[in-house]
Amino acid sequence: MWLGLIQPPRPLPTSLGGPSIGLACLPVKDQDTNVKPIRDIAEGFYALCLKDIGVLYEDPYIQIGIKAEWQKHYGRIVLFIGNKNASAPLESVHVVILPLPHLKLELSLVPETIAPRAQVQCPLEVINLNPSCDVAVLDFSYKFQKKLVINRLRLPIVLNKFLNPIQVSVENFFSQWRSLAGPPLKLQQVVRGVRPISLKEMENLFNSLRLMVCQGLDTSVNNIVASTTFYSQSTGAMLCLVRIETDPADRTQIRMTVASRNPTLTFELKEDHQGTFS
Repeated sequence: MWLGLIQPPRPLPTSLGGPSIGLACLPVKDQDTNVKPIRDIAEGFYALCLKDIGVLYEDPYIQIGIKAEWQKHYGRIVLFIGNKNASAPLESVHVVILPLPHLKLELSLVPETIAPRAQVQCPLEVINLNPSCDVAVLDFSYKFQKKLVINRLRLPIVLNKFLNPIQVSVENFFSQWRSLAGPPLKLQQVVRGVRPISLKEMENLFNSLRLMVCQGLDTSVNNIVASTTFYSQSTGAMLCLVRIETDPADRTQIRMTVASRNPTLTFELKEDHQGTFS
């Protein structure tokens, strides 16, 4: 599957991810500054946090695309690494994913040489062990003729990939909500400096993040409540509830409440969703 014809992703309505995500491209010493990306790396990363196919990185010589599938706490990503040049191979190709304690990652072997106009497919198996919004980093390098290119990219293996939206009844929602009485199972945060978006845009964003917006559960038309199931090897299936309260007179701030029966998951969800609106 050659991804060269995929168009650049459209700008997103808001940023995604908290401090743990940061920039999509990390600085690396001695990087060849003469070889520059031809796509916005941060924009491509954020787009892939909301969808499962697209281009992660591209420069004049190489394109790295992604196609992913997710089921509960398992994931399978295929990296499509393509040599765009018609006359010279990519040599000394090196791809490593830096380890994280909450993920089990197994990347297939990547060939050291990629022929002109060729593309290789490299499957990556993912198991989510624990809730965390830390993000895996892809460390890659290659040589094209006399140019050495070194880069580090954030991979879109983010917390929301292990969510599955679920509709809950009014009775079930409020019984769960009341039973999760306060910290550390229920956490609240006022987020300021939010770029104003309509409630419809916010609902669409929640849907992209794999949260089910539950219509009619909140008495205020200015609020949104949502439910989803989180999966990891340690927690199993875990119901998560989210409430967003907005003020029509000041769309630059919201009050967010997140609840689950696992304190670590509740904290990580709060951090992750706080970054969504920051």
